[in-house]
Amino acid sequence: MFADRPEVQALQAYLASPEWSNAKAKVSSPGWVSANSGLDPANLKSPIDQLAFELLTDEATEFRFDGSDLMPAAVGTGSFWTGMTNWITGEDTQSVLDSIENSWD
Repeated sequence: MFADRPEVQALQAYLASPEWSNAKAKVSSPGWVSANSGLDPANLKSPIDQLAFELLTDEATEFRFDGSDLMPAAVGTGSFWTGMTNWITGEDTQSVLDSIENSWD
């Protein structure tokens, strides 16, 4: 919020409401999900969106970060991400590891 005004607070409250989440889900394409506990999962467009909602609202779900979250951005979201994608699609393990290692300052 950039301005502490009643209309800004009202918009924030609306965007956090189940009414907005359900209205947004009804008009969104697959790939949109909210963790708003008032969202009706039947309004989500795909089974993957519904599963994501289930996981996001399950109190037993644990979120964890991987090592790339602690890497410099050029590595974590750059060479590491690209390297892991290349490795999954069949690139040689050693060449992927060498590429990631060489990208560090």
